[in-house]
Amino acid sequence: LKTDITCYKVAEPKNVTNLTSSTKTAFTLAEVLITLAIIGIVAVLVIPPLIRNYQSRSWSTASDLFQKRLTEATKQMNTQGQLLGYSSTEDFVNNGLSKYMKIIKKCNKDELDKCFSPKFNYGTEELETSSLTTASNFGKDNWSTDPYGIILDNGTTALLVYNKDCSYIDPYNNQIDGTSCLSVAYDVNGMKTPNTINQDLFTMNAS
Repeated sequence: LKTDITCYKVAEPKNVTNLTSSTKTAFTLAEVLITLAIIGIVAVLVIPPLIRNYQSRSWSTASDLFQKRLTEATKQMNTQGQLLGYSSTEDFVNNGLSKYMKIIKKCNKDELDKCFSPKFNYGTEELETSSLTTASNFGKDNWSTDPYGIILDNGTTALLVYNKDCSYIDPYNNQIDGTSCLSVAYDVNGMKTPNTINQDLFTMNAS
């Protein structure tokens, strides 16, 4: 019998080399640590300035809001004929200003550090609030009243000095004649640091 034997060549699979020798790549521990170190350095350089800028803008906005609230309050008092005639700063706050602004705490001149940071930075000096017992400490040598401390409902702390000699011409136009009625130092950050002038602490004259 004659047998017909046919030989078939089996085709080799393509990319055999790739199938047998492919390897998976991964980060080494050293590479991961180096990457984390770089991220940490960048964070240290970038994040603090961003936080300071945010705080500065926040304090500036809060300062503008306080000045607006106090100015509106004194304008209303002037229009109602309730801005003048007080015997002291304490009298002005208790019988006048407290009707137009929500005050949650009041402190006389012997307890000012209970309504204001006990110490604060003014320029290159560190001042103690307890030493601010007269109007002359606010640059008002001819005002014969004592400072008075308050804390507002939003946490802003303030020291005020009232001028008994201020006067107005036209209460409906809020035109004030002569010297200001009020000198104020206020901290929009309350008792929290930095308690530094032109950062979270500001001054103003009202009316």
